[in-house]
Amino acid sequence: GYQYENIRLDGEYKQGSFNGQLTIDDPNGSLHVNGAINTESRIPTFNFLATVNRVRLNDLQLTEEYPDTELSLKLRANFTGGHVDEMNGEINIDSLRFLSPGKLYTMDNLRITSETTDAQHKRLTVTSPSLRASIDGNYSYRTLPLSLEHLVSHYLPSLIAKREAKSKAKPHLTPENDFGFDIHLSDAELFSTLFHVPLTLYAHSTMKGYVSDRMERIRIEGYFPRLRYKQKFYESAMLLCENPADRLRAHARFNEMKPDGAVNVTLDANAYGDSIQAQLHWGNSGEATYSGRLDALAHFTPAPLKTTIQIRPSELILNDTIWNVHPATVEIDSGKVHVHDFAVNHNERHLHVNGTLSNSPEDTLRLDLNRINIGYVFDIADLGI
Repeated sequence: GYQYENIRLDGEYKQGSFNGQLTIDDPNGSLHVNGAINTESRIPTFNFLATVNRVRLNDLQLTEEYPDTELSLKLRANFTGGHVDEMNGEINIDSLRFLSPGKLYTMDNLRITSETTDAQHKRLTVTSPSLRASIDGNYSYRTLPLSLEHLVSHYLPSLIAKREAKSKAKPHLTPENDFGFDIHLSDAELFSTLFHVPLTLYAHSTMKGYVSDRMERIRIEGYFPRLRYKQKFYESAMLLCENPADRLRAHARFNEMKPDGAVNVTLDANAYGDSIQAQLHWGNSGEATYSGRLDALAHFTPAPLKTTIQIRPSELILNDTIWNVHPATVEIDSGKVHVHDFAVNHNERHLHVNGTLSNSPEDTLRLDLNRINIGYVFDIADLGI
């Protein structure tokens, strides 16, 4: 482990609590904390000011990430609660400075506030120059995954049956989430710098919705006018997930911007009766036409989980040529993928796939090509779908 230098402690320490000052003046950064922390009381309390100056987290062996990087900030905490679900009060981060090789990120202020008005209503807000977010209602981050599992189980029970069987060995929690959320982002530099998310936002983007265990309803809606993810640029990206009636519905669309035009992609999926029906549409605006539709229905059966995918007939246009996708079946069972009669053709030109794909050397997947330009395959893969 790392051996810290120049540590000074001035205050009163008892089991689980400290009131006073802590100073660390190490060659790899300095820390000064002044205030009180009590984790032994029934409701833990935190009231302190911390100043972090040029801390090199990697050199201090606090993380394996962020080599040759320095972090500076001031943090004022005044809240009660031992968990984010119980937090009452606020945390302010000021004068954040993150210096890494070839990159300097600064942020004037990030404020997190949480208040509880009664047992069924809480409000959490996060504000900064580029972020404004709020969660309002009765929420518990510990039970949120369980809320989502219960909701999905109404439509796809076989998919989560195995997860529920594992969770029976753990203490049972009953989710009672009933909240709305509203998130506004003007840029994503905070996430790309600190968390290595390869995302850049060029316009005001939003995500909003609600989760209700009481009504067994969910709605998540996102809109991202212009963004870059890794090295690809997108416009008019939107996402909608909801369950207004007897099914769970997801809809997504975006335009991928390319030097020779744009590619519009739309995905619609509906989950119901242990099945997912999905349609993928795409079309470009380039000189040569690449467009089409893929239509499939996936059905799940439990114990052990088996997936049967029915590929329905459709048409593709590849380089101004119409290709037919024929009905086919794909089965995923016990670590094996069985492909039955997958076929795409244009007159006598065709691609046929049959067989089994697995780790076993006895299984084979047969690919039959007749006058196929393999460049078509790479053209489809480059459409962003």
